[in-house]
Amino acid sequence: MRYTNTRRLGFTLVEMSIVLVIIGLIVGAVLVGRDLQKAGEIRGFLNTLNKFNVASSAFRLKYRSLPGDLRASDALQYGLQARAGTAGHGDGNGIVEACSSGGLILGCETALFWRDLTDAKLTSSYLYIGTDTIVDGTAGGFKVSDYIPPAPFRDSLYYFVYPRNARNTYYVSRVASVTAGGVMTTAPGLTPQEARAIDEKLDDATPQAGVVQAMSSQLVVDPGAAPGPTVCVDNSNPVNITYNSAEAYNDVITCQLSIRNSL
Repeated sequence: MRYTNTRRLGFTLVEMSIVLVIIGLIVGAVLVGRDLQKAGEIRGFLNTLNKFNVASSAFRLKYRSLPGDLRASDALQYGLQARAGTAGHGDGNGIVEACSSGGLILGCETALFWRDLTDAKLTSSYLYIGTDTIVDGTAGGFKVSDYIPPAPFRDSLYYFVYPRNARNTYYVSRVASVTAGGVMTTAPGLTPQEARAIDEKLDDATPQAGVVQAMSSQLVVDPGAAPGPTVCVDNSNPVNITYNSAEAYNDVITCQLSIRNSL
């Protein structure tokens, strides 16, 4: 008697189709999960920024001044951190500056801004230790997060309050280092995708205009360039300048933002 070997080798088309469908579902779930995570990070960023604005408004209503900019006599009266009362040292001019009218360093009003919110018990997540002096970033035990709040997304990304065009502004970037004179070396800390999402929620998604702007440094708007691995702003079409949405670069960390606040 002869026997026929009926053992099958490989998969049938139906089985392959099922496997491909399962793989597709897994990949889709991973991608959806990443999108949901990113959306959650954006919401967290915006919620934190809103908390700062609410806390600053509450401080202003109670003390008739912005945190950091509170006059020396009022700080003494209310038992808040002492300050000199001169330019950039709690002068009550409505602009949060840093030890002088320039305001591009960490210290004095830019550090007292967060210290005042702490002492007024208007921040719950962080405790800040800034005083009416320049912050020495080379001192032993120095941590940036003792003076300004970290932002979501990744390590070394921070919110910094400074004056830009005589308006109080948040600067969002990585802080690579701080000198003995309080000068911060900033660097990109956001991807074009993240920067655009923030801009879209708060403003008009236009990187070079409006309340939210992409920056090359604290005072220079990002001029943009053709899409590439170091580019945040795509200016290849001068009629429609956008955040760099090229697929290969959309998730590369290339952006810093200034966000004008309403205080």
